[in-house]
Amino acid sequence: MLSEWAEQEAVGLTDGRILLGRLIEKMREERIVIPGITVVERLAASAMHAADGMMVTKVRSLLDEGHRHQLDTLLVVKTHARQTRLSWLREPPSRVGARPLIEILDKIAIVRSTLEGIGTLPPAFGPRLAQMAKEGLPYTSQAFQQMGADRRHTVMIATLRELEATLTDGALSMFQSLVARANLRARKRLEETIALTAEQGRTRLTRIADVLEALVISAREGGDIVSTVTEIAALDIIEDDAATIRRSLRPGRPDITSELPREYHVFRQIGSRFLSSFAFEGNRAAKPLLDAVAVLAEIGGDKRRRLPDTIPLAHIERRWRRHVFTNGSIDRTCYELSTYFGLANALASGCVWVPTSRIHRSLDDLLANDKADTNTLLPHPGVDADTYLNARAATLDGARSRRNL
Repeated sequence: MLSEWAEQEAVGLTDGRILLGRLIEKMREERIVIPGITVVERLAASAMHAADGMMVTKVRSLLDEGHRHQLDTLLVVKTHARQTRLSWLREPPSRVGARPLIEILDKIAIVRSTLEGIGTLPPAFGPRLAQMAKEGLPYTSQAFQQMGADRRHTVMIATLRELEATLTDGALSMFQSLVARANLRARKRLEETIALTAEQGRTRLTRIADVLEALVISAREGGDIVSTVTEIAALDIIEDDAATIRRSLRPGRPDITSELPREYHVFRQIGSRFLSSFAFEGNRAAKPLLDAVAVLAEIGGDKRRRLPDTIPLAHIERRWRRHVFTNGSIDRTCYELSTYFGLANALASGCVWVPTSRIHRSLDDLLANDKADTNTLLPHPGVDADTYLNARAATLDGARSRRNL
């Protein structure tokens, strides 16, 4: 009876010490004399091993020949000359850029196609599946091939599911890095422009000062003003200087947003592919942004397709508005950029999340996982932490007494 009960309890556990404490608590509830500690440990170890076999059996029932062939293909097919596809999937990106992000999205597509059609395991197997994923992440293709077929496929499925979350986090982080790099480049160009304008302004003001001095001297001496001015600079140059000085006197400050459209070529390569690769979710405030993301993902980066008439506009930030709305129409480049930059900010703030991500998740999921982890540490459902700690202390004291005897 205890063996069958322990096997059911072990399904959702990965730490045998917790099962050991639950076994002792169960014996006390049933008024069973607790045997030697080695007997209880052996019973817990057998239950943990049986639960491991139950999960392997369950996974085997979910796979068909096509699934097994796809999993084994990852261990054999070479992506490069001396690198298997599984090794390539786990290889981290070398740098930040559009091509590395596309490569990550390709990896996610391969992982999803491999796992497609495989049913989901009961939630109770979640902790054990996570433990198998940690076991499989450092394994090489040769190490996987040395396992039995059923266990190999189980560990590979756990590894691929964990790898999908890792790749998702990598893609989202790289997208945010591309946005940050675009801002940095635009700021650098703006600073260089300001510095160049300041240098040109000094030259321009010096020329205007020379013209004014020549005009004063010519007026006092009664000379020819035109010839005096043209000796310093041509009239067209002086006219351009005057227009430039007047423009510089207009109120306002340099705008970094005006430099960002030059970075559009990067987001044109990855934008639609990135948006269509994930299911973005968010709170109520992020609904206009998510609607805009859905529109851009549906268009797919095709410049021949026009933006819909009822395109979402509420998500556009204030700094982007005068660039997006120009001459009574919508600038498509600035509209897409404002959506990409808004999405990066929403991911960083937590207003938008991706279900398959480990980092960018909703607050409800994070709180639910913390609660589940706390409950997993308790010896039995309904037992509070104080009772558990007292039982653990009594168990250790009894083990020490028997060892001393």
